[in-house]
Amino acid sequence: MKKIATTKYFFKMLSYNRFEFILAFYLLFLVIRLSSMASKFKLYNVLTIILAILNFITVILSGREYAHYLITELPYLFIISLFAINFIFEKLNSFRFEPLIAVLLMSIAIVPFYQETKFAIAYVNIENTGSVNFKNSYLKISRYIDKHSRTDDEIYVHSIDANIYLQSRRFANSKLFALPSLDYTKYKGLSSYFENKMEDNPPKYIVMSSYVYNIDHKNNQRMNKFVYCTIKAHYHEIEPFKHNDLMLFKHN
Repeated sequence: MKKIATTKYFFKMLSYNRFEFILAFYLLFLVIRLSSMASKFKLYNVLTIILAILNFITVILSGREYAHYLITELPYLFIISLFAINFIFEKLNSFRFEPLIAVLLMSIAIVPFYQETKFAIAYVNIENTGSVNFKNSYLKISRYIDKHSRTDDEIYVHSIDANIYLQSRRFANSKLFALPSLDYTKYKGLSSYFENKMEDNPPKYIVMSSYVYNIDHKNNQRMNKFVYCTIKAHYHEIEPFKHNDLMLFKHN
């Protein structure tokens, strides 16, 4: 199910930029030209298609919906786009409608540009509010930890910005200072190491988001349940951060 959801996510990304139109023209180009194409160019196209498919499979195998994973697909999409746009240009050029060619090619370029610009503006608007509040929260927590602990005290920041370690000038209690985005129910070695370190070398402070602490702590896919139970058993909440989006807990 995870792989299916990831596949849908990346297909949606491609569709968001209207790549299906480019793909349709590329397939039309292959249908019309493949029989008359030189062997060398047939090989180029077949290799491009095979490598694009194989690379896309590696993108979705992670099961993670990270947009930057699609970067590795860009070289193949670029080649496919070149063939498709050149095919469009040749067909329209035969009608001698240069203005129509210009308008069509500009439309192909403008649609994804418009989509990305609209997304970027919306993202900046969100950043102006949410990111500022988040930054203020972790700076306050970092300063508190720095002020109320020794330089050799260790801390743990659960699934939040790792800059808290730098800002507070404190080391993590283990090498897993920022948990990789994995399903830890499937990686027993990593989860056991993490649990043992938390028990054998408990951090003086634990930082956790209020969302994870209050809502998203019922499963152990991201070690949320284990950290939550550890806090409940061995830590107490620092009062000034009780109602913040980031919460701070001190070892008893």
